[in-house]
Amino acid sequence: MNRFYRLIAMPLIFIAIPVFGLSQVKLSGIVTDQSGNALSEANVLIKDTYLVTSTDLTGRFSFGGLKKGSYQLSISYIGFERSEITIDLKQDTLIEVSLIFSPVIAQEFTVIATRADEHTPIVYSTITKKEIEENNVGQDIPELLNQSPSMVSTSDAGTGIGYSYLRLRGADQTSINVTINGVPVNDAESQNVFWVDLPDIASSTQDIQIQRGVGISTNGAGAFGGAINLLTDDMNTEPYGQINLGFGSFNTLKGSVKLGTGLINEHWTVNGRLSYLKSDGYIDRSNSELFSYYVSGSYTSNKTSLKFLSFGANEITQQAWNGVPRVRLENDEQGMLDYAAASGYGPEHTENLLTSNRRYNYYTWQDEVDNYTQISNQLVLTQEINRNWFFNATLHYTRGFGYFEQYQYEENAYDDNHFSDYGLVDPIIGNDTISSSDFIRQRWLDNHFYGLVASVHYQKKKWKTWFGGAFNRYDGQHYGEVIWSTIATTYNVPHRYYDNDAIKTDGNVYWRVQYLLNEKISFYGDIQYRNIHYSFLGIDNDGNALDQEVSLGFVNPKVGLNYQLNQKNRLFISFAVGNKEPNRDDYIIAPPNDQPQSQTLYDTELGYSLNIEKLSFEAVFYNMQYSNQLIQTGELNDVGEEIRTNVKDSYRRGIELVLSWRPVRWFEWKVNTTFSQNKINNHIEYIDNWETWGKDTLEANQTDLAYSPSVIGGSQLKFRLFQLLNPNISRSQTLHLNLISKYVGKQFIDNTSDDTRSLDPYFINDIRLNYSLKNKTFKNLEVIVLVRNIFNVEYVSNGWVYKYNYEGRTSNIDGLFPQAGINFLLGVNFGF
Repeated sequence: MNRFYRLIAMPLIFIAIPVFGLSQVKLSGIVTDQSGNALSEANVLIKDTYLVTSTDLTGRFSFGGLKKGSYQLSISYIGFERSEITIDLKQDTLIEVSLIFSPVIAQEFTVIATRADEHTPIVYSTITKKEIEENNVGQDIPELLNQSPSMVSTSDAGTGIGYSYLRLRGADQTSINVTINGVPVNDAESQNVFWVDLPDIASSTQDIQIQRGVGISTNGAGAFGGAINLLTDDMNTEPYGQINLGFGSFNTLKGSVKLGTGLINEHWTVNGRLSYLKSDGYIDRSNSELFSYYVSGSYTSNKTSLKFLSFGANEITQQAWNGVPRVRLENDEQGMLDYAAASGYGPEHTENLLTSNRRYNYYTWQDEVDNYTQISNQLVLTQEINRNWFFNATLHYTRGFGYFEQYQYEENAYDDNHFSDYGLVDPIIGNDTISSSDFIRQRWLDNHFYGLVASVHYQKKKWKTWFGGAFNRYDGQHYGEVIWSTIATTYNVPHRYYDNDAIKTDGNVYWRVQYLLNEKISFYGDIQYRNIHYSFLGIDNDGNALDQEVSLGFVNPKVGLNYQLNQKNRLFISFAVGNKEPNRDDYIIAPPNDQPQSQTLYDTELGYSLNIEKLSFEAVFYNMQYSNQLIQTGELNDVGEEIRTNVKDSYRRGIELVLSWRPVRWFEWKVNTTFSQNKINNHIEYIDNWETWGKDTLEANQTDLAYSPSVIGGSQLKFRLFQLLNPNISRSQTLHLNLISKYVGKQFIDNTSDDTRSLDPYFINDIRLNYSLKNKTFKNLEVIVLVRNIFNVEYVSNGWVYKYNYEGRTSNIDGLFPQAGINFLLGVNFGF
């Protein structure tokens, strides 16, 4: 802990250092189109600094207090070609920049309705394509976003490949709205995001925006901790090819090929990618084998863009979602024997627990796998009506199907190992009636998700407004089949033992406006209405009848102010209300007389930012007050997902500090930290009593929310080695050394604030080396060497727990998820 505080203390000191009066000249400019019309809110930045601004209503911008020297200016405006200018600044200078209208409608129009900008009083950060490429050696998106403020990632297999997850401000993925090109990604029923079904999507991603808190109105599952929206690769006007190869610890292999035609006949482009990724995982029997593709074809003109894209994957992943018991990690032999007895283990599984190590996996059946295929298709139309009006519509269809296989052992007391569990008659052999057996079963999901997302955007002088919405429908079939048993009977194979259907429709409309009251103050307003209808009918996997139907309507208002004190300093404040429905399991697990309630979030955000030439700083105070928040109890259901319950009064509040400092060209330091309180007021915990088979209660005035560390921090030190050794070296060759650190404070894995059900804080350090070369042979040659957990720290990033009372004491059945020790990944990318 003290090491991390020292890590962030030094750069924060620089906030107090006077930085004014060091420079002598001013750079001003006017940005217009080719007809001389002023372009307001054009983005203007000085490269290799933190200075960024936007043009005012007359198209003017200025940067004051600059040192004399050479500067590279980058100016962009949606619908126009980017302009980059080198200025040799010796005195106060005024420049005029005329942007050229792009013959291709910019892809940003596809997602502009769901994204924040510098005038939106919303907390957000954007991960650029360059940053993605520097980090991407095959890891899942949660691993690539791990350095973002208030972010914590974890992985079942311990390597960041396979089943991986993230939390933002302590909120899990079911509370984070995820979209790709504005189309919802969250599973309609569980509301979770299965990144394993999107392997190597990072290789086809243009950028990623992360909004913390409720954020702006978006499509799909309501944002309760934040929103993450990915924008896939933009059109490339030049032909290109790219080969990516990689390997690493745990027999990790990666290969991908990307190709693009460039602009054909000034209108057509085709792009594609094929990827293969394999890893054995750190945990025993946690292998992942992942195939994925991405293809897009587009037609563009000066006012119209029509783009079809399809991306999909097949993943075969061995299950590791049960975790490792704490007693196994502590090498407590008697504790392991007690754990095995309480869990109903037979001799084989007890022996597996006793003879394993921290890489233990409960699942021993070699085909205990998740085998799933998902294909997503989008047809995107973007139309410029005139210089002020723009229209966007996306038709989408996602098809998913697959199963996970389970071996149910006769020797294990709590496995489903009786014929009656599957609606089968006990077989009779001779004079003996056989009631139990080993079984192999497959549990299938076959679903369709489709709909329309659309928006209209208007901008002129002081006004920006969006009107949009979406209508999406989900049709899902859940069924299970017995495919084998040790005792042959007369049932047909496969034998379907449960079958149920679910239908969910989700529609929303919203209106959002940004208005410049004057050159310093802008107003933001946003209101959304969302309606959900959800039904499921049939027999569940326990043989219980399902017949439920739910209709919900939500109004989600948001309001805020943005105050630009001057070119360098900005203040903002916002208040937002978010409402969110329970998920499928919340309804199914709850008894009929105690159905889950919808949850409401009241989110207040107050922020300050400073941008000067060598330093960028942001401080955000947030207060997220919940009513009927659905919280994780620490228990898992039988497919590894969290069981949740409503609590009446809870909150997350804290302060986020984000700093970037570049005192010289060859060195940069990026650091962020979050200090927070995450509490439940007047909490009642229910614990199973194994003697009375009832529930015991545990009451507390205030407890900590599960999985919500009070301190989260990240740091990245970047050394540009070639620039250090030779400041005049060509930019065609670079060598960067990155020292990357992550601190996550103590977490509780249930809501009792009990130290026996907590995860220790951890501080992890990685080293990454990036080398790139551009020459006549290769447009770009890149080598990435990533060594993770360089100090070989043994740490746990996630866990679950089930509590029970027996013989006067509370005991735990738990599963923790240890992550890999020191390991490496190597990637080589050839561009041509």
